[in-house]
Amino acid sequence: MDKVLKFFVVIAVSALVAGCTSKEDKAKEVASQMLDAYINHNYQAAGAMCSEQLKEVFVKAQKDFEGMSNEHRDILKKETSSVEVAIESACRIGESDTVAVHYNLIKNSSDTAKCCLFVFEDKVIQLHK
Repeated sequence: MDKVLKFFVVIAVSALVAGCTSKEDKAKEVASQMLDAYINHNYQAAGAMCSEQLKEVFVKAQKDFEGMSNEHRDILKKETSSVEVAIESACRIGESDTVAVHYNLIKNSSDTAKCCLFVFEDKVIQLHK
């Protein structure tokens, strides 16, 4: 009986650890996809991965981008074409289902911005620098 109990305790702990890891991994995946869409000026796709409130920001960004002259759009595309996203870490905030994802936006070796965003379930809910 003791061996059976230990077996179920090990299984329960493993399932708990796997559940924690998968939330953080999912948050990293959502963050990476949203940031890639944003950097590539696909604001509609980026907004689709966000909360309704944050999605409005991307709808406005799409309108602003479309309202630019071709020359200004080309300059913006050129400037952002070399930007890379490097996800550093993801960790839950306390006991909540919200995950903080820390990442770097890298333009070149000497130009890096450290940033953070928050993911709840499968939506980005807040950008934070």
